[in-house]
Amino acid sequence: MGPAFEIVVSDGIAYAHAGDTVLVVYAAPARLPRTRWLFDRLDEITARVAPINGLMIVLPSADVPDADTRAENTRRMGRLRGRLRRIVTVVIGDSMRLTLVRTIMRAMFLLQGQSRVQSIVDSVEEGLSLLLSTPTPNMPDRAQLTAALDEIGRQLQLPLR
Repeated sequence: MGPAFEIVVSDGIAYAHAGDTVLVVYAAPARLPRTRWLFDRLDEITARVAPINGLMIVLPSADVPDADTRAENTRRMGRLRGRLRRIVTVVIGDSMRLTLVRTIMRAMFLLQGQSRVQSIVDSVEEGLSLLLSTPTPNMPDRAQLTAALDEIGRQLQLPLR
């Protein structure tokens, strides 16, 4: 059994970390204040632990980033170069939404030279399996990841699985 998750929920976005693993859930649109809040958390954890693994869930209620937020994402992702081991993004919604989010995220990671660390899937179970396919010694196990996601869902008052 690995380390316990610390969970923080703020204005439609949730962040949790344990060991070298981060969970993020976007329940509200990806806008500048939320993105800055998230990247501030990522900067804090990667200053102590790097490289990190991440699982990000984008719910249907979370619109794609606007132009200002995309620019911030690009800038802040550049600062994380070399500090990301694997990032799995789960896009919940129809195939058109999945394609749109996949295109935006791939472009962002490609521009930062980090395309090899990123994967995009359409189910939480697939995301968990992919994240855990190459575990690290400091990575929480599946039961801990699932329990943390259940707690995030409870705090957001939304089902995640």
